[in-house]
Amino acid sequence: MQNTIPLHVALARGAKSCVGLLLSAGANCNLQDDESNNAFHIAADTTMIRENLEWIIVMLKYPGAVVEVRNHR
Repeated sequence: MQNTIPLHVALARGAKSCVGLLLSAGANCNLQDDESNNAFHIAADTTMIRENLEWIIVMLKYPGAVVEVRNHR
């Protein structure tokens, strides 16, 4: 994987404690990977949305959170 972002990996794997740690440490939910996915794209993936719903809400409170970003899908 190129341009791997730790928050994206934690969200994709459902690693709740890791997601919480990264966000509390100031992880930027707006960073995009090689496919232009940001943390919101990863969290909203249909296979993980239930597990990540609480983190989506937390990330929406992030100052400057950008939810209108399009990816390459």
